[in-house]
Amino acid sequence: MGLAAGGVVLAALSLFILWKTYPHLVGKLLVATAVVLAMGGMVLFGVFSEQLQRRFGMSAFSEGEPRMQIWKAALEQHQTHPLIGAGAACSMKGA
Repeated sequence: MGLAAGGVVLAALSLFILWKTYPHLVGKLLVATAVVLAMGGMVLFGVFSEQLQRRFGMSAFSEGEPRMQIWKAALEQHQTHPLIGAGAACSMKGA
């Protein structure tokens, strides 16, 4: 998160300095940046399209997704120990 914020601040300051020193280049730089980002996004989408379809095509509530069973088990565990919780090891068999 800090790296991203630092990158944004660096880009904004660089753009501001460029605007103050060479104002005629700012528009060209913004257009070139947009083109490069769009092309990079298209390449990444092409490379990872199968993974994206698998990931976003599956609903969180689909039959093969174990998330609902985990949530139900967590709610049942909370009902048995509502104040202090049960701990991670309590879900193990034989405990």
